[in-house]
Amino acid sequence: MTEAVGQIFWNALYFNFYPIVEATKFESDLIGNTSFQKYAAGLCKEINMIIENSLNDFAPVIADSRDYVNSVTGKEGETAFDAWFAQF
Repeated sequence: MTEAVGQIFWNALYFNFYPIVEATKFESDLIGNTSFQKYAAGLCKEINMIIENSLNDFAPVIADSRDYVNSVTGKEGETAFDAWFAQF
């Protein structure tokens, strides 16, 4: 990830909600030969990976947006606004 905030999330498993599923101790025979808990563990890991990859894809957009907002609200933006407002 190129975004510093994204580095915090990468491989941290913040979006893996399997511990919540595990705490339910839910099981079902409807899945077949595998236990529900084993199935849920894999599914939760996959969902976590999808979210982390999405953050990775959007990190450059977030960084560019942050730079833009900083330029508008910082000294550069103030100078541009003052020049524009002086026209009136």
